[in-house]
Amino acid sequence: MEKGLIALREKRYFDAHEEWEVPWKKMEGDEKQFWQAMIQLSVGAYHYTNNNLTGCRNLWNKALAKCSRILRNSRVDNLRIVTELRDILKGCMKAVAQNASPLPIVEHAALFIISERWFN
Repeated sequence: MEKGLIALREKRYFDAHEEWEVPWKKMEGDEKQFWQAMIQLSVGAYHYTNNNLTGCRNLWNKALAKCSRILRNSRVDNLRIVTELRDILKGCMKAVAQNASPLPIVEHAALFIISERWFN
């Protein structure tokens, strides 16, 4: 999981997705939903770098829906990280809606918000 964070911090968004997809396939329940949302965050950023705004919006909307479902269920141990991910995704969506780059939001989150504590 840490390799995915390193890739995200290095702006290698597709590689982050690849690193997280392997353990994600073995997960279940809310944990699986959370990590799928993380994968969608990184692939959405990848789509943005390729000018695929429809792709990034679609993935980020799906990730937001997953975060909302998890927060409604309230069965995960640390809802704060789900809230943080939701807020990152909302910021990205707002930036795109305002014709601004969401990548500074992803980059800031990768350096200062997303941390190893998210992997426990």
